[in-house]
Amino acid sequence: MKFNDNMKVYVTVLTNEIYIPGLKALKRSLLKVKSKYKLCILLKSGAYELKNLLKENNVLDDYCFLVYSEDINNINNLTEKMPFHRWNETFFKLRVCDLVQFEKIVLLDSDMLIMKNIDSLFDSPSFSAVQADSICKSSYLALNSGLMVLEPSKELYNKLVELIEPSFNKKIKMGEFCGDQDIFRDYDLEWQNKKHLILPLTYNVYFSYLNNLKKNFNYKFSEIFVIHFIGKIKPWELTFKKKTHSFIKMLLHFSFFKIKIFCKYLRYCK
Repeated sequence: MKFNDNMKVYVTVLTNEIYIPGLKALKRSLLKVKSKYKLCILLKSGAYELKNLLKENNVLDDYCFLVYSEDINNINNLTEKMPFHRWNETFFKLRVCDLVQFEKIVLLDSDMLIMKNIDSLFDSPSFSAVQADSICKSSYLALNSGLMVLEPSKELYNKLVELIEPSFNKKIKMGEFCGDQDIFRDYDLEWQNKKHLILPLTYNVYFSYLNNLKKNFNYKFSEIFVIHFIGKIKPWELTFKKKTHSFIKMLLHFSFFKIKIFCKYLRYCK
């Protein structure tokens, strides 16, 4: 397959080896839908062990390549206040906005499964995203940073970094965690009123809420572009016992589509 030039790329961020199975599934699903844009993996500078693991897992090739970036300075004193390690790496994701070697990127979380070709997203304006939380509650209208269209620039990156400390302190006072998503949200507090930036819900559907999509939003499963496996424990981390429990639960709810997707995702993660 001939891929388009590297000025437009899909980007995912990898900060630890736990997400390599998910990254493999993301890559395989992009190729399965015949994406014409390459997949770029952003690593922290000096992450040689991760690079070697990606090579060992046959992730890197003509379609999937690496770029490196330094960690964001002066935030260690903030992230040390957060009790869960997985949140301590989240601000590094903002570095995608500093990848000025690219004209436009589509940021994808590494726990996503691409169901249909999404190359048309590169025609969407910067900061296009999905109100993904609305599938849980209709009043949740803020953007979800799991999938975003972005035009990297030094100006954008610097403004986002400046927001980290005030946004972090605000969330901590509220007794909540703070991550990259909160920074993106605070960057444009009027985002939810900008209809041209709001992508259809089908571009970022939470796996655990798949049935809501059909029941409450009248979408067909065939219309789904991207499924997002949110949650602390990822499917590839489940024990055999927990996988079996998940299958039984889906069977009891006649969630045959979910079973099909779950099996497909686990297969792609191998």
